Amino acid sequence: MELPRDLFCVLFYICGIIHTGWSKEQCNVQIVSTQEFVPFGEWALLNCTYNCSRPSWESSLKMMNEQEGDHWVSTEVLVNNWEESSISCISDAGEEELKSTVTVTAYALPSKVEIDLEEELEEGAQHEVACTVFEVAPLANLQISVMRGGKVVDTLTFEGDPSKGKNSVSETFHFTVSRRDNLQEFYCQANLQLGTTEENMVESKKIMVKTFAKPEYPDISITPDTSIKEGESVTLTCHSDGLPEPEYSWELPSGAHVTFSQDSSQVIITKAISEHRGIYLCMAKNKHGRVRSERVLDIIKNPGAQPDTPYIMYSPGTIVTEGESLNLTCFSGGVPKPEYSWAIPSKDHVSFSADKTGIFIIKASSAHNGTYKCEAQNVHGTATNHVVISVIGQPNGVIHTKPRAILLISTLAIILALI
Repeated sequence: MELPRDLFCVLFYICGIIHTGWSKEQCNVQIVSTQEFVPFGEWALLNCTYNCSRPSWESSLKMMNEQEGDHWVSTEVLVNNWEESSISCISDAGEEELKSTVTVTAYALPSKVEIDLEEELEEGAQHEVACTVFEVAPLANLQISVMRGGKVVDTLTFEGDPSKGKNSVSETFHFTVSRRDNLQEFYCQANLQLGTTEENMVESKKIMVKTFAKPEYPDISITPDTSIKEGESVTLTCHSDGLPEPEYSWELPSGAHVTFSQDSSQVIITKAISEHRGIYLCMAKNKHGRVRSERVLDIIKNPGAQPDTPYIMYSPGTIVTEGESLNLTCFSGGVPKPEYSWAIPSKDHVSFSADKTGIFIIKASSAHNGTYKCEAQNVHGTATNHVVISVIGQPNGVIHTKPRAILLISTLAIILALI
């Protein structure tokens, strides 16, 4: 069965369109890389693959040694221009030109890198480190880093710098020195970031840094306390932070015997006497500075003791008849000598001795019946004792008078107790 002529023409036209579309999809050229960095003055090998008509090269750079194989062509170009160069692989695919382009950039690794940094740095101060990179290109791809012990301290890049050709640059970095910088190796590192896995780094010499610190004001600690009793032991310890470690010396209040620790940071007193009392001055120094602090040590002479439990004498006894006289005397040991006070039932018709040790009641009455409490006190403590006095009435209202001799003996006893 023959197709109508018009229908045949339509089918032939459609097949032509489909065939043309397939041809465009299947025909291509491709350079392996779209960006190449090449050392200035060297040849770069470029390769282009294709699957239709054989392509040709187009370049503003000098080309040589073109080769071809199964669906590939290659060439070498001389990279002797600091400007970026575009090199194209072009194939004629009938009505349309197929093109693949690679950008070639010349570079130069630094001829050398230098570091400028002092070898001795003061802790806590801000210091400068200068990195100089010589004859490097392109600057837009350069990264400069300050390194400490293999780790980055600071970094600077030149992204977007339009400079062409070899340039030398010097940059200054600032950092605050700490104890961790001591005995670390510092160096400058220049890295050309060319988008490859290869390391394009050049490093300066390494400088071993030593940090130092002036001594801090010493702290003086006193153990067990800043005030001790005669005969006790005491240790004064001086500490100051610095690098190198400070050396210690002392100024003492007297020529009294003391012992120093091996590094002289401690003053050791095994048996304190009054001559050890005074100002202790500690000096800490290293080659970068000298500082001093002082503390006062107090020695308590004759520390004494707190009062003993008071002893109370009473006359004529704990039972007193109304109208009789009553005398009470309190005394206690202690250093320093204690002071006395009383708590009594009533102060009516009661007299006290000048030092408050004695109480005198000429005629006892029922108001004087009760507890008499004596308190002895000094700087070291307090002690108390008491006695209960009973005042009873006269039998049949008769008032008895003690013989004069007995009264005289009682008075003498009281006076002797007060002496």
